Amino acid sequence: MTAINDAKSRTKVYGWVQPTVNYSTSSESNAPLANNLYPNRLEMNQFVLYVERLPDSVQREHMDWGFHLTALYGTDYRYTTDKGYFASQLLVHNRQYGFDPSLEYLDVYVPQVALGMNVRVGRFISVPGIEAQLSPNNYFSTHSLLYGIDPFTDTGVMVTVQAAKQWVVQAGITASHDVAPWAKGAKPSATVCGSYTTASVNDNFYVCANGINDGRYGYNNLQQYDGTWYHRFSKTLHMATEAYVMYERDVPSVSGTALTEPGGNAAICRVGLQTCLAPEYAFVSYLTQGAFAAYVCGGAGGLSER
Repeated sequence: MTAINDAKSRTKVYGWVQPTVNYSTSSESNAPLANNLYPNRLEMNQFVLYVERLPDSVQREHMDWGFHLTALYGTDYRYTTDKGYFASQLLVHNRQYGFDPSLEYLDVYVPQVALGMNVRVGRFISVPGIEAQLSPNNYFSTHSLLYGIDPFTDTGVMVTVQAAKQWVVQAGITASHDVAPWAKGAKPSATVCGSYTTASVNDNFYVCANGINDGRYGYNNLQQYDGTWYHRFSKTLHMATEAYVMYERDVPSVSGTALTEPGGNAAICRVGLQTCLAPEYAFVSYLTQGAFAAYVCGGAGGLSER
């Protein structure tokens, strides 16, 4: 982009291609491995195009604006699909390849509020978490079990305020996780988060109540309470740790007669129950040295939406 426009335009167009090949002892699916789902084949995980303009948020003199558009094609569309955005590719036809307009949002930066405020409107990445679906933002090509089922994108409004030098607070209203406002099952959902960075900048703590509503069973209507801790040991060694609790209420039992949401799963309930509470607890920790990364993860529960 610099060569094309001589750095005169703040609007950038770029992207990437991510093919993978894998060998597996499985014949039908690599699940619960996230992303390289199909065994023993070469596949196109992501063919992505970005169009974006970043707001100038490192100044306090004037308001500014930006926008972001992401178009994704590949097998990874099944992990980003929102109900209401071409969702029949997955929920009706279960196609191997699909297209998803993963992100479309407008940013407005207002420097006069506290130490700076950004208002984001549109479809954006669900705010908590240390992993990201789009390849350049992630540690590995594959994902932890924790990320394989947590929310990916939300549609609504998110306000981020630099309340003090070391404190950032966020609040927003969305249509619930992975559901467009115009889709059946959308409901107003609240997100409230806080971030604290130590004066040494060696530690960051981030907690978030994400997409909170009545918690009743629906397409990815996960009630998520998430915490992350980033620690820098040196210029080349750092650690990122995340833990969360998620649940849905009134989830249909696998042995009952209650209908499940297309794209959703049933729960293992006590004998005789038609529905029950489905909780999940999980953590993941990455230790990264230069170009090398390793992680450990764990969890318990019976809730999976993808």
